Amino acid sequence: MEDSCEISVHLGVGSNIGNREKNIAKAFLLLKEHFFSLETASLYESKAMYNENQPDFLNTVFRGRLQVPPAFAWVMACGGDADSNSEAAGDRATPAVMAQQLLALLGEIEKMLGRERDAADPKGPRTIDLDILLFGDYAINTENLVIPHQGICERLFVLLPLLELDKDLRDPISMQKYNIFLPPLEKTQSIYYHTSSKYIEEYGRI
Repeated sequence: MEDSCEISVHLGVGSNIGNREKNIAKAFLLLKEHFFSLETASLYESKAMYNENQPDFLNTVFRGRLQVPPAFAWVMACGGDADSNSEAAGDRATPAVMAQQLLALLGEIEKMLGRERDAADPKGPRTIDLDILLFGDYAINTENLVIPHQGICERLFVLLPLLELDKDLRDPISMQKYNIFLPPLEKTQSIYYHTSSKYIEEYGRI
C-alpha cells in the first residue's frame, strides 16, 4: 500500500513534431507545478508504431509524487477499491476520481502545447502525448481510462525509461516485474538512447 500522504504516478511522454526535446521539457515544467515532486528518465528515440508514416518519436517517462487529501489517505489505509464510491471517503477522494482529474490535466497541457487530436488518425503525429501508465499500485478501469496502461508491456520505448526510473517495478495486477518483458521486445523493436535526463536544463524554458 502507498504512503498515507502521497502516491506515486508514472506518466508516458512522447513527441514527434517540432522541437521534440523542448516540447517534452515544457510538459515537464508545466506538470511540475501540480506534483509534490517530479523527475524524468532519459530521452529515447524510436520509429513510430502502428502508423509508421510519420517522423520518429522521442519518448520518456516522468515519475511524480502526488499529495493526497485526508479522505483519499483514509481509502488507501483501509484498502479501498480503486473504483470505490464510498460516501465516507467522499467522491473526490477515490483513486479512480483522482486519476480522472489527472487525465483531464494532461489533456489541458497537451492543448497548451499545441496538440491537435485527429479522430481519423489517433496514432498520428503530435507535438506532445501524455499518458498515465501507473497510478500507485491501483488497477483502474473506467470508460475512458485503463490503468495500468495496456501498452506498457508491448512498447520498448515505454519500458526502457520506466525501468530506468525503477528497475524493480512490478505490474500491480500480476505482480510480475516489468523487466521480464524486455528481452523479446529488444529483439523486435529498435530504440535509441537520445540524451540524458539533464535535457530539462537545456530545453526547459517556457
